[in-house]
Amino acid sequence: MYDKGFVSIIAIAFVGLMGLGGCSDPTNIQIDKPSAMKTSNPSKSSLEKNTPFTIKIDRVVQQMQVIDPNGAEVIKTPIGIGRGGLKSKRDMMDYVTPTGEFVVDLILYQQESFNRVSPQLHDRYLNSEFRELFAKPQGLKELFHNMNSLDFDGNRTPDRSYGIAYIGLNATSTNSVVTGPKMRYASWQGGENTPYWFSIALHGTPEEKTDIGAANSGGCIHVPQQVLKKLVEEGIVKIGTPVIISDSE
Repeated sequence: MYDKGFVSIIAIAFVGLMGLGGCSDPTNIQIDKPSAMKTSNPSKSSLEKNTPFTIKIDRVVQQMQVIDPNGAEVIKTPIGIGRGGLKSKRDMMDYVTPTGEFVVDLILYQQESFNRVSPQLHDRYLNSEFRELFAKPQGLKELFHNMNSLDFDGNRTPDRSYGIAYIGLNATSTNSVVTGPKMRYASWQGGENTPYWFSIALHGTPEEKTDIGAANSGGCIHVPQQVLKKLVEEGIVKIGTPVIISDSE
């Protein structure tokens, strides 16, 4: 996205201050509520057959479940949501975590061998000004580096806002909720037109003690580091994995 005008620049910088950014090294994160986390090993046959798991997120109790193809819960963990409250999402600047049905369309991880992007988005950006990031083998690694190098809070230090992983979401065809623009440029506070990905996502945070189990994000879902590690490295999350975000009654 090309930001035009002083108002847009200030608005985007403010998003970082309101919860998208961070200011500490995510490699030393400790999960604040370990007693609320449950994990078990997913079925080997499910992983081998590429059968999809389902991720369910409840905004009210700020909790995420991962359900295997047989209906068994393999992960249950507290998460963080957007500071915009339990509202309907209108645009990317309202700080609201949307509800509805989504699918994973991007996986960025600290180990580049796990990086993936949906074929549709790959083809779209091969024919855009961002083509180099999608044409070369190291492109997605460079993209994730760009994202964790951004200085949302303006303190002249990379915020490392996304921790070890960023799992981008796209609304399904039956859900018109905005989830992007996806690729755009950072052009504020010394961003120097850095290309990065901007969408609703599951991602890490360098401030787990304050962000997990709270409503501090700009609309994305904060997930504990050790859960992200399990999701990505064990192949639970793939391109096309369904994600359902709802409010418990």
